[in-house]
Amino acid sequence: MSTKKLQYKEFINAIDNLYDEINIWDDNYNLIYINNVCERHYGFSKDEMIGKNYHEFIRDDYWTPKLLPQAYALKKPVVGTQKTHMGNTITSIVIPILDENGNVKMAVSSVREEINDIYVNNLMNVETCQGEDSIEKGDIIYKSKSMENVVNLCNKLIEVQAPVIILGESGVGKSFLARYMHRMSGRKDQPFITVNCGAIPRELMESELFGYEEGAFTGAKKAGKAGLFLTASEGTLLLDDISELSYEVQSKLLQVVQEKEFLPVGGTKAVKTNAKLIVTTNRDLKKLVEVGQFREDLYYRLSVFEIKIPPLRERPDDIGFLSNYFMNKMVKNYGIEHRLSKETKEIFKNYAWKGNIRELSHIIERLVVTTEDFEITPKHLPNTMFEINADYNVDESKTFDSLVNAYKKQVILNAYNQFKTSRKVANHLGISQSKAARLIKEFTNEE
Repeated sequence: MSTKKLQYKEFINAIDNLYDEINIWDDNYNLIYINNVCERHYGFSKDEMIGKNYHEFIRDDYWTPKLLPQAYALKKPVVGTQKTHMGNTITSIVIPILDENGNVKMAVSSVREEINDIYVNNLMNVETCQGEDSIEKGDIIYKSKSMENVVNLCNKLIEVQAPVIILGESGVGKSFLARYMHRMSGRKDQPFITVNCGAIPRELMESELFGYEEGAFTGAKKAGKAGLFLTASEGTLLLDDISELSYEVQSKLLQVVQEKEFLPVGGTKAVKTNAKLIVTTNRDLKKLVEVGQFREDLYYRLSVFEIKIPPLRERPDDIGFLSNYFMNKMVKNYGIEHRLSKETKEIFKNYAWKGNIRELSHIIERLVVTTEDFEITPKHLPNTMFEINADYNVDESKTFDSLVNAYKKQVILNAYNQFKTSRKVANHLGISQSKAARLIKEFTNEE
């Protein structure tokens, strides 16, 4: 009885479907193979990674600490826990392959999430890497060129003393970007205070920001109260949703912006502050100026240094990147193993994400908690994700046929998610059951 030999394509397919990452490097530190797990660990496809040199990855802090050079130098296996640039914790075992002369001709790495210390310590003849202290940079997670431009501008403005305004739709990460600026600045050890301008009653906002003197009003504390501008002095004060400030408070804010000082409520002596001011809004302040709801002089003071974060739907490269990041985070938080199917990732890329990154995070958390299957497929997604997005920005770089096919796919997946059977889908769309079944199989890879 003959045994069927495993073909090369079958072997590669098997390796690509492993849960653990496998990568192979040549003797010049070039990545010559990596399996599909790389997308989960690093946010990039294997086609984007294969062919790059190790030092290109290190330049972008893909791994901390560095293991590969140690394996090449020691000529023996090395194991260590690393942090990836997406914030994932992984354990890597790097095994050098030697030629007949004892020189390293390639290195093979096996990588998985957080192998426990007992396993690591029981590895035979393996050098445990202590390396550099792992660092939690908390960097902004992105892949798109548009967000790269945002981050580059942000880095230029970190030490600017003048106010910075961050614009963008709700959920794009305006507050996170403000925190990033504070954390990367020379003020990082000083207070970072956030004020939601829409959550504090207008009649209280002035005293909250600027404080008050003893006896300033009925119910005032005997010793008065220091305002947030004084509390945040030498640190950073974030005014979130600044468009919600009253016209009167805007006037006092203008004084702070211009003079770095203010009068507490009921006070007669100006108080100095060195707080770095960052403001955010999801509204068009220029239009508010035109209708008399926002001070023109304050607007022009704030708009000198402006950062605009594009909505998630305009940067599809970041959708997959962030999806992997949040999947890893939620899997770790809840201790439930899942992965997103290719079809699900495609739906994510075509969805409008009106709630932006916040919506993406919440949906993935919901899916991780509520899905019983290991793989999250289109049938697990909420119905809202299959709604046809009439205002979705069409990618003009795509061909007409590809755009039509994308629309057809969305219609089929919407119907299938709602009705669950090919017969009901056929009745709903007015097509034959055989055609419905073929399209469902084509777009979901389900029988």
